[in-house]
Amino acid sequence: YRTTNRGGSGIVNIITSARNGNVVASLPIGNNDQLMLLTDKAKLIRCPVKDIRIAGRNTQGVTILKTADGERVMSAI
Repeated sequence: YRTTNRGGSGIVNIITSARNGNVVASLPIGNNDQLMLLTDKAKLIRCPVKDIRIAGRNTQGVTILKTADGERVMSAI
């Protein structure tokens, strides 16, 4: 991310829509790290970061975990 001065127009993090929902977490990571997601329905997934396709910030992102209706991601580590 670049730094902006006062009066700057801001920086796009990710384009949110009905398809991908809201941003849950934004974490600094390395290629050898692992991502762990936990939902309120006790669904847990752990995956290596190197297996996730790189996408730009100005996109709709990459789907890592599909949740059921009414299910929410509660934690990302």
